[in-house]
Amino acid sequence: MSNKIRFGFVRETEEKALEEGADVAGIPRTGLETYLENIFPNVDDWVHDKQFPDMKTRPDYRSDTLKMVVEFDGLLHFRNRVDFERDSANTQNYENAGYKVIRIPLYLNLTTSVINKLFDVNLTQPFFEENVSPFNENFQPNCFCMTGLKRMADDYLKYAPEQIPIMMESIKEMSPIEYDYLKTLGL
Repeated sequence: MSNKIRFGFVRETEEKALEEGADVAGIPRTGLETYLENIFPNVDDWVHDKQFPDMKTRPDYRSDTLKMVVEFDGLLHFRNRVDFERDSANTQNYENAGYKVIRIPLYLNLTTSVINKLFDVNLTQPFFEENVSPFNENFQPNCFCMTGLKRMADDYLKYAPEQIPIMMESIKEMSPIEYDYLKTLGL
């Protein structure tokens, strides 16, 4: 990774990023709040993990100024269909309340291009690099349910097609069954 880029694999908070430390390849982890501060430098009303007004849910981050909810979807969001359906219901509730919802999955590298697509902004500053796979011997897609794999394919096709070759190459060796399935989904 280039020395000028100080962003790593995204995690929900800087505290959790520090607890996990560097990735196997020595790449750091960066809390989502650090990304948000750099994406929206003039927004200072991000609320983390607080109950949403008139709902029982607690989104990861919410800005009332932007009318935006940002959720970091870690591994647990991809292991079974029930979690996926709960996330979909929460997203619908936030949208019904007038908020734009951004769901950031742990496997998507937050490059400048991906950030621009997710948040509908036009940034040029360098964030994370495109040529780094999020998958390694400690994190493999073989722990995803079929719905989670489908979402992963959809996310890569929509937000990060440039990341597909490096991601698929790393999966090919470690998770051949998932690799074959992802190929049927257009990756």
